[in-house]
Amino acid sequence: MIAAFEEAENDESVLCAVLTGAGRYFCSGADVTGRKATYSAADPPRVQQIKAVLSQYDPFDANTWSDVNMYDAWINFSKPLVIAVNGPAIGEGFTTLMLGDVIYAADSAFFWAPFARFGVVPEITSSITLAQRVGPMIASEMVLFSKKKTPEEMHRCGLVNEILPAGEKFLPSVLERVRTGLELSGAPQIRLKALRMIKGLIKNKAWREQMMAQNRQEQEMIRTRLRDGDQSANLKYYQAQMPKKK
Repeated sequence: MIAAFEEAENDESVLCAVLTGAGRYFCSGADVTGRKATYSAADPPRVQQIKAVLSQYDPFDANTWSDVNMYDAWINFSKPLVIAVNGPAIGEGFTTLMLGDVIYAADSAFFWAPFARFGVVPEITSSITLAQRVGPMIASEMVLFSKKKTPEEMHRCGLVNEILPAGEKFLPSVLERVRTGLELSGAPQIRLKALRMIKGLIKNKAWREQMMAQNRQEQEMIRTRLRDGDQSANLKYYQAQMPKKK
């Protein structure tokens, strides 16, 4: 993901990035199993470099710094980032939306931030940006009480720009809207420069520095929660509450 963002950032033919999920879900949340990065000869050089650095850490540290580096790349992405939420967005899958510039959601999606339920804290700057996006009362309900929200609710509070029908036509519908928007953003030869200047004003240096610092603080707190064993105890508690299979 880091390499993909860096490639899109440096490719002058790319005007914006569109992020979506594969399958029925946009994202079902973070992998907190602590698995180390695995190598592949097919990895681009930048990915190999990142994995080599992460392999020097224990799994909890590797997960922490992997997310720090990945979301720093998102925060510093100078082009429009469009997010197409093709299905449920849960945990980290939900908080990634805080870094999007324009968000489209399928009508089959739901939005869930069950951090308190699973004994961790909000991440990816969402401890600040969620309240900024949806208001402090809705943000508190989502992260403290693990309240699920519908696309309609997220549209009403301003997180989602537009709700589109789910299915195979969802992504083409998003891409058509992106193409139309980009065609209206000035003459082709100045389009990228204008987009970067505008986004640079909206998400300026002070904002980017604040978001990177918040991302680090959140990831450090998550690492602490994973290390102290509380999260494992919490998961066992919820597993014990689940109905037994007959």
